[in-house]
Amino acid sequence: MVYKWPNGSKTYRRVVTSKNGVFEDVFKPEMLGAWFVEAKWYGNNEYRGCSTQKTFWVKQRVEVTLMVSPVKAVLDSAIAIYGRIDPPLENVKIVIEYSLDGVNWIEIGEVYTGANGTFGYTYVVTMLGKISFRAVVPETEILLESISNVVEVTVREMARVEVNVEVEPSEVRPGEEVLIKVFLNTSVTGSARVSAYYGLEEISITELELDEKDYFEVSWTPEKEGVYVIVVEVVPEVGIPAAGFKILTVRRPVYTLSFVVESEDGFAVGGVLVGVYKGGNLIALAVTKADGRASFYLLEDSYRVVFTYMGEVLYETTVDLVEDKEVKAVLPLVRVELYIKDALGSPIAGTSLVVEDQYGNRYSAVTDAEGRVFLLVPKGNIKVMWGGVEKETIAKEAGVIELTVPVIIGLEYAVGLFIAGVIVGFIIAKIIYTKKEKA
Repeated sequence: MVYKWPNGSKTYRRVVTSKNGVFEDVFKPEMLGAWFVEAKWYGNNEYRGCSTQKTFWVKQRVEVTLMVSPVKAVLDSAIAIYGRIDPPLENVKIVIEYSLDGVNWIEIGEVYTGANGTFGYTYVVTMLGKISFRAVVPETEILLESISNVVEVTVREMARVEVNVEVEPSEVRPGEEVLIKVFLNTSVTGSARVSAYYGLEEISITELELDEKDYFEVSWTPEKEGVYVIVVEVVPEVGIPAAGFKILTVRRPVYTLSFVVESEDGFAVGGVLVGVYKGGNLIALAVTKADGRASFYLLEDSYRVVFTYMGEVLYETTVDLVEDKEVKAVLPLVRVELYIKDALGSPIAGTSLVVEDQYGNRYSAVTDAEGRVFLLVPKGNIKVMWGGVEKETIAKEAGVIELTVPVIIGLEYAVGLFIAGVIVGFIIAKIIYTKKEKA
């Protein structure tokens, strides 16, 4: 049984058929997404092998909670539709729909969740009566379709105060101050209440009295990441209460974290598995290229980084990421040069050899025209093996390790030497005879 994970990795399992040829395997998938499973039977002396394949999906259902404010609105005014999903996944698509009869639903827009699974949408009501709203999470490769509770807004036509809200800046980091500016279409005497909705949580920012005011502003500092709906409710002494809304996004900045991985003798190391951990959880993974480089895009935070080479953890470090950063990581590796020669001292080119390091990992390579091979191995004991010849040594620093193998002269080689000797002897005799003739 071959299980191919959504990330491309594979799990192999063996099962045995019962007397009637039936088999089964109980496997618990641990990753969301599309899975590919293949059952292979390699056959026997009587039957040839066969296989079958199947694709299945592992998906998760989320719970969507929706709210709306205000529940009574004036025609052509804005309302805030907001909520959250549980579990609190980020960057999940939310489709906002409305209905006039509770049966037929029409899409009015879409948003994506921020940190903590929160979302918000501003909508201008242009129809009188009761309007129902719901939020839908469409089905994806990892999520099942989920539909929220239904909320209602009653829309009336009446003279009103218009409230226009601006938030500067509209996107900040946690702990940074924003300025909430409120513009009214007319001077108002009454009261105002400024709030922030964070998912289902209402945060009271301030309440103040208005005395013929058509503008006021409030400073506020959000502490948590996510999407906030800033709501300003104005209650005039005479007239209908009105409200204005604005979306504020709070998130940490994203920086580039790059690593240059080298051996102790300064050579770039490719094929190193670089894992980035936060709170004990692996959040990012990359493999260094031939130039020893690997890069990540990460939120501002502190991370633990682990470097694994040939299945062995060789180095760990902690990085505080507050800006774009490049870090050099020096692994306890050395670059060794292996020189393979025969008993006559001649290099042996194009031959395969194996090097085993102290962890039992094996490295295969082929010698070049000069009988040489260059390998990066962990510092410590290594064993070089070629054609039954072995040599144990210690890789402490860059250097040359020679391996001499027995020379075997074949019949053709011996005949060639004999013929060459005869020819040389004949030439020498000819020269001596010519000199005697002249004398």
